[in-house]
Amino acid sequence: MDFAFKSMQQLNVGMVHGIEVVSWVENPQCQTASKLLQKFEPCITPAASKPNKTNANEETANETSALCETSPVSVEMKKFNRIANAEFIANLNAVLRTQLNSLYNMQQCHGILYSFDDTKVDKVLLNHHDTMNTMRISELKGNITMDTIENKREGIQSYVDNFYSKCLTALSSNIGGLLGGAVLANAWYSIPDCHKISCTLGNAVWLKNECKCILKKADVDLLVEMYCMPTLADLQ
Repeated sequence: MDFAFKSMQQLNVGMVHGIEVVSWVENPQCQTASKLLQKFEPCITPAASKPNKTNANEETANETSALCETSPVSVEMKKFNRIANAEFIANLNAVLRTQLNSLYNMQQCHGILYSFDDTKVDKVLLNHHDTMNTMRISELKGNITMDTIENKREGIQSYVDNFYSKCLTALSSNIGGLLGGAVLANAWYSIPDCHKISCTLGNAVWLKNECKCILKKADVDLLVEMYCMPTLADLQ
């Protein structure tokens, strides 16, 4: 590093005309930290039968770990799975962050609506997206209630409990004797708790009875986008 730094200070060092960009997963420090080069053999299919127990040590070992057929995972496949899963997790976090932001905006909007005194309940609010359509304070109050906010919170909690948490737990599980090895051994789309595509998209809503997500934007979310934060139209 010192040699390279000093070399760049020479008058005849020249100019950079090209650089080589490589993936973060190719960084040696990243590979070491993520145990990318550590060998492990995840279980791919359960063994047909268990061998006879011959001693106490073998009996204990068989009780604490399932017998299975194993297959080594190549370094390149581990790199691919790592990248695919990292992008997938980032996308899930973005979906959840969008839902949380919607909840926060709804809470703030509710607070501002109830800060207006009773003499202004019939005042018209500014529509931030479509100036041709308007709504009065009293009407928006009727749509953004504490029950509405609680339903939104419960929807997010259900999404986290039934999909987000289960998926991340599966991705971070131990496999082949490697702590958190699942993220290297399998891509998200091959994991049953993660491959529900509809749950990875924006506006995903978890349906408890059907154990799946649907894409649905509630009417109240649209109202929050159009009228929050509340601004009186006659002040514009």
